[in-house]
Amino acid sequence: MPTWVFVTAYLAVWTLYALVAYGFYRAVRTFDLASLPGIGESRMSSAPRSRPPASTS
Repeated sequence: MPTWVFVTAYLAVWTLYALVAYGFYRAVRTFDLASLPGIGESRMSSAPRSRPPASTS
């Protein structure tokens, strides 16, 4: 097999893999994960987190 065929096939496979992964990422991002119980309150919340009081030692 000539080198150019190998390199072309290699790049085509990884490009296809990247496009599928990007499509999967975009599909997952369409779901409203912030509305799920347990996730919306903790990681996806835009509300500022309260800090514990500073120690006075």
